[in-house]
Amino acid sequence: MKVSAEHKAEIKRCISRIPKDYEEEYNETPYELFIYEFQNGTNISDLEDMADFDGTMTDLEKVVKNIIRQSKEKLSHIDFKWIDRVGDFDQFTIYSV
Repeated sequence: MKVSAEHKAEIKRCISRIPKDYEEEYNETPYELFIYEFQNGTNISDLEDMADFDGTMTDLEKVVKNIIRQSKEKLSHIDFKWIDRVGDFDQFTIYSV
């Protein structure tokens, strides 16, 4: 398991607070994973990419494992980002090397 049970529970809580019609109304996914990688071999990380998952914890684990496999030693950390209102988002780290 790459994502802790506590983080999974918090992700479930965050997703449950998103208005049900958000995605349809604003035509965007209200949550995603931010992938941060070390830059130039230093401890400074930059947002490298984003990844979607279907909101289930099974898919979350699969996507996180895939990110880890693809990023290898460049991966710094992965954040879960969610939006509960237009323009208002928050994020927290769910996996760190």
